[in-house]
Amino acid sequence: MFCLGFDQAWSSPAIPSLKEERRFNLTETDLELITSITPIGSFLGCLCVGVLTNVLGRRGTVLALSPLYIGSYLLTGFAIDPIMIVVGRFVCGFLAGVASPTAQIYVSEPYCFHAPTLMF
Repeated sequence: MFCLGFDQAWSSPAIPSLKEERRFNLTETDLELITSITPIGSFLGCLCVGVLTNVLGRRGTVLALSPLYIGSYLLTGFAIDPIMIVVGRFVCGFLAGVASPTAQIYVSEPYCFHAPTLMF
């Protein structure tokens, strides 16, 4: 779940640094796209999460996301042009959209609803 917060908060401190970076020559439109592509990817990831969890299972989906997250962070971190940043951010958003519901269900699955509880 650390990745979800990192995905959403990345653009706030990174945009000023990207503005100063001369090798990218980013326009305001490029910066807006870099910032807004993550929620778009997250929306699309939420639409696909049902199919993925049915095919891979909840545990398999969570395990499959880890190397993909690493790949998207590497793509963003070692980007040599703005398109690589946009693609990396889109993939991060897509994976966040898949991970959010899947991880919550996977973690809460072993909870036993018939366990005795202390009632006040």
